[in-house]
Amino acid sequence: MNSNNQSSDDEDNKKEEEPETPISEEQRKMKKILLEKKTSVIKQLIEGLSHRNSDIEASLNSVAVLTELIEIDSTFELFFAKDAAFIS
Repeated sequence: MNSNNQSSDDEDNKKEEEPETPISEEQRKMKKILLEKKTSVIKQLIEGLSHRNSDIEASLNSVAVLTELIEIDSTFELFFAKDAAFIS
């Protein structure tokens, strides 16, 4: 029974050690564009929470979307990149 646990641990370690498949130049460009668009959307959502925004429905929608996005790790990292520049 102990050997089964060890073999599954070994398999997990092998999966983690496998290098990622290299991506093409076009894929790198697309990844950069998507990150820029994601950053832009997050900025707009945060601006929707501003006290200057009189549209309560838009503010509530922004809260809901931002809450969902924070649950995704990569988006969470964006919020706190550059000393939380989005938030402050």
